[in-house]
Amino acid sequence: MTRKDKEERGLAGAISRGRAAREAWVQDGVLVSREQFADRWGVSVEELAQMVAKGELFELEVQGQMWMPAVLLEVSKEAVVEVNRALTWAGVDAATALVFWHRRHGALGETTVVDALRTGGLMLVVQTAHLVARQVPR
Repeated sequence: MTRKDKEERGLAGAISRGRAAREAWVQDGVLVSREQFADRWGVSVEELAQMVAKGELFELEVQGQMWMPAVLLEVSKEAVVEVNRALTWAGVDAATALVFWHRRHGALGETTVVDALRTGGLMLVVQTAHLVARQVPR
């Protein structure tokens, strides 16, 4: 195995793949700028920053800029805040939270968080967030 092969499989490779994934999320619209998010929610960028600080929202850094998950724009602010508080309380990082919002969950009847919230399943989503958080290694 060459040194390059080892680097691609090791920590440097993982970091590189993670960086590429985040850049793709921006290009694919999975992540939107703070300004776009604030405009869609009708709040200031400063208010978003305060919500992030309180664990009510999360953001991811891509190439030195902070980006917000577009999926959070698909449901009510109140639901977003409740679910993200549960994830934050459980110590889930932003990348894991993004995956939580996007994947289907058995506990939600193999639906996504957004689909469950649209059918009135806020408490079930919050419970699922706590269950999933217990499984995340720290």
